Amino acid sequence: MLLMKDGKWKTLFDPAVGDTKGMKKKDDPVPVLKQGKHESDAHYLGRLHKEVEDELNKVEFSKKQRTELIPITEVKQSKKKRKAIKRLNEKRKEKRLRTIEKRLTGFEHLQDKVKFNEVVMAPPLQLTKPKMVFKKKLDQIHSLDKLLTT
Repeated sequence: MLLMKDGKWKTLFDPAVGDTKGMKKKDDPVPVLKQGKHESDAHYLGRLHKEVEDELNKVEFSKKQRTELIPITEVKQSKKKRKAIKRLNEKRKEKRLRTIEKRLTGFEHLQDKVKFNEVVMAPPLQLTKPKMVFKKKLDQIHSLDKLLTT
């Protein structure tokens, strides 16, 4: 840039460098170069050729404008894909919780916690008896048995 001061032209910067000294531009992410499911070979090669041309034009333009292209190392995911991944993670958490609930029987609080190297003298005793084991069912006598007893 030239500036006129007191009838003389003064340069504010080196004209060989240009006004882009120290400017840096982040590079766009490189598109995926895979052939689509229903994409013909000719269409794929045409698309590939376009992408290569665009990249070469970017490099040429950056040299012309004296800017540095900083390659992007991390690939950004689209909002749609992030939401889909988030939903999938939520489903996995719910499924994990459901499987844990299915495994629970309701008697977890009654289990003995045996520590390592603990000696057990006898198996656990069952102190309660089942309800209908020792009761006789007098009401349900077979009809033939009634005839035999009389």
